Amino acid sequence: MDVSTNLQMMTAGLAMGSIYALVALGFVLIFNAVGVVNFAQGEFVMVPAFVAVWLIDVLKIPFPLTYLITVIFMGIFGIVFQRIAYYPLRHRTFLPVIIATIGVSIFLKNGAQMVFGAEPFLMQRPTPPDVLNLGGVFVDPQYIVIIVATLAPVTGRKPHLITAHGMARTFQNIRLFGELTVLDNVLIGQHSRSRAGLVRSILQPASQQAEEAAMRQKALEALAFVGLRGKEFAEAKSLPYGQQRLLELARALVSDPKLLLLDEPAAGLNSAETEMLLDLLFQIRNRGITILLVEHDMSLVMNVSDHITVLNFGKKIAEGPAETIEQNQEVIDAYLGTEVGNA
Repeated sequence: MDVSTNLQMMTAGLAMGSIYALVALGFVLIFNAVGVVNFAQGEFVMVPAFVAVWLIDVLKIPFPLTYLITVIFMGIFGIVFQRIAYYPLRHRTFLPVIIATIGVSIFLKNGAQMVFGAEPFLMQRPTPPDVLNLGGVFVDPQYIVIIVATLAPVTGRKPHLITAHGMARTFQNIRLFGELTVLDNVLIGQHSRSRAGLVRSILQPASQQAEEAAMRQKALEALAFVGLRGKEFAEAKSLPYGQQRLLELARALVSDPKLLLLDEPAAGLNSAETEMLLDLLFQIRNRGITILLVEHDMSLVMNVSDHITVLNFGKKIAEGPAETIEQNQEVIDAYLGTEVGNA
């Protein structure tokens, strides 16, 4: 298979993955606004699709302008529905929220049928039908639009804004504030979740003091979770290497991530520390946090991962659950060794 074919397949794969990422982003935004996983999420995702179809197919509005109008419309639409259907229920029990959600679902579905009809229809292609020839690599223009739309929410954004959207990470090379205490390092991880400004920090009103107390308590709980309780006032640089990795993990967790990116968290750990890390990863996953793990420790990867992608010198050689990966001969040769293959 030549290079151009590989690049075409890679672009198509990125486009398909981007579609799922955009859908997931929509679900996460709705969950953050409403606070529950609900039956109306599919209908909320349906609404902008119908709006875009109507703008393009009926009003003949160009796709870039349609994209902008749809985003603005859905922002207003979401705020209105949150205020009308969900905000009044914010202090109620879980059941009224579910009942309201079912009502919203029925309303949106029936409203869409009244406006657009119940019969399926074809949408005019928003991008040119002809593929682009980029130096011998043929790319569908739709793929470019999809990939760009997926990267737009995070590309060029400052790290604290990305963190505020629910993404946190640890580093392959430890990046702590060595001169600060262990507790201060974890408190820094909550910066994007605090509401303190310069004036409040100086005047220290009761609300500010309460927020700082809550942040401190949360930091202490995170340190206890990773096994560092009692180390709060030690300088971060004074901790052993393995504990510094755990401190980075605690700092990431207090930012309340939906997606946790871990770059070789087991690097440099001994067997006991790796076992402790494995237990922590299971507990984090059980909290409902999605983990994207980059790791060379195959035992750790096989034990904790639901889905594995294996790269060898930048080339993907296998993908699937652990049971499939451990039987793959290319993976055995590259990472596991022949003894595992013969066992």
